[in-house]
Amino acid sequence: MPTTVYVDVTSSGNNTDAGGYTTLSQACTDYSDATHGKDLVAADVLLVFRVHDDFGGYLNEGSTGANFGTAGYTTDSTRYIIVDAAPGDECTFTESSGARIQITSKFGQTIETVMTTKVEVKNLVLKEAAGLITGGESSHIAHKFTNCMCLTERGATDDKGLVGIRNFPGETDSDKFIGSMAVRLGGNAQKNLITGASNFTTTIQGSVFIGGYVDAGTSYGAFNISDSVIYNPGNSTFVDTSNPPKSITADNNAFSDAVGVGTNKQLSIGTDQFTNYAGGDYTTAAGSTMQTNGIGIILNVPTITVDQANLAPGGTISGTYTNFASTPTSPAVLTDSNSNTINVTVTVTGTSSTGTFTGTMPSLPTTGNTSNFLLFGTVSVALD
Repeated sequence: MPTTVYVDVTSSGNNTDAGGYTTLSQACTDYSDATHGKDLVAADVLLVFRVHDDFGGYLNEGSTGANFGTAGYTTDSTRYIIVDAAPGDECTFTESSGARIQITSKFGQTIETVMTTKVEVKNLVLKEAAGLITGGESSHIAHKFTNCMCLTERGATDDKGLVGIRNFPGETDSDKFIGSMAVRLGGNAQKNLITGASNFTTTIQGSVFIGGYVDAGTSYGAFNISDSVIYNPGNSTFVDTSNPPKSITADNNAFSDAVGVGTNKQLSIGTDQFTNYAGGDYTTAAGSTMQTNGIGIILNVPTITVDQANLAPGGTISGTYTNFASTPTSPAVLTDSNSNTINVTVTVTGTSSTGTFTGTMPSLPTTGNTSNFLLFGTVSVALD
């Protein structure tokens, strides 16, 4: 089991384990184990760079971001590099909070690596705030992205990818993964994802791609995309330029065009499916069809917690709720294992975001032999 070493990037340069740094590129270049330098395998180290949200906005890396591919690191499948947000500073999928990194070069990358230097990126907002660009490649390059928001403000036409996914030698299909990531293109850029040359499966799940199309063509292995949304008004959303063709599995995705790809498609979506499209919040809107279908980045999922482990006839039913689109109303609908339902009048106290409810379960009959109450099994409770 490798030792985890934390390297903090803060406005003050304070650090937990290994020296203080004020930019990620400086930390990438200067980090060195006392005995083994940048050989993480020999040092038996999992190296975690943690970026803090204390820069008054974006951490500006200038014209050149952190290039782990040229810094001299030696990694393997268990001893590698993670670039993460500091605890409490994780990505909120907006530009207003969380750990954020940007560069200003028209040909730069916020984070870059090569096939043989494994880098995983988590919980960050990454922005290429570039002006004119006529070519180049991906703005953000790593082996795995989770819970990130990646942006570019490129000006001139550029059909290259915003996000590049590297393939680390010797890894299996499950290692090549993009999850809970929002990607937005600016200017006239066209392609918002390049998966990179890989003989393994690329899996994309619960992610959002804004302003460009997804191209499965640069990955030689299979390509799986699910629970994701591609919003590219007036243009195609998904293409496959691979040669030879690969296996593509697409299920339960949403597209802005009327074609899409795969099964269980939600087509011709509008901006109402996002929390605040105009304001740059591309998470799935509460109460939207995408939320019902489990598509996109779903935050603040509505939940109900019932206080009672067992619901007795004539007894109390009470609990709490969170993250509703609007304040729920009585009755509570109870459903048992045989799909029998009853409505229970409850008093709701609170707002749409949080509150409580309480009521009384139906009593057993005192005359006759029938009554509208649940017989047995697991009972689910719903509020509308």
